[in-house]
Amino acid sequence: MDPNTQRRQEDTEDTEDTEGPPVRVVVVDDDTLLVAALRILFADVPSLSFVGGASTVEEGIELVVERQPDVLVVDVRMPAGGGAAVAAQARMLAPDTAVVAMSASDDEDARVEMAEAGAVDFVVKSGDQAVGQLLHSIDVVGHHAPAG
Repeated sequence: MDPNTQRRQEDTEDTEDTEGPPVRVVVVDDDTLLVAALRILFADVPSLSFVGGASTVEEGIELVVERQPDVLVVDVRMPAGGGAAVAAQARMLAPDTAVVAMSASDDEDARVEMAEAGAVDFVVKSGDQAVGQLLHSIDVVGHHAPAG
């Protein structure tokens, strides 16, 4: 088995045994390659269902309203208001959707901004554990999302 396949299997182990319906996830990030990669990754995780991806704040808000996902994964730094705008609107328009923020850097100001906008978790995109941390966060908040 090649190392990339082994790492992906190890990263998804924690989410494979979850009972119940899959966690429905929308991803909003201005990096369309990352959105596509997460779509492919989530296809390998039975407990997750990728229900949509968007690359702008406006598209992201529309998608959340339309799909009403269990979890919204949103990039912190995006044009036109960034992840905080998407998170705040999502919390108002889809109150049962839990928000997980993603950022390229571990910035305390960004953590505070996203928490104030309604994010329940914050994952740094870089590092060896990033994929596993994101999958774990989605699994936890998706199965324990508070009702609006």
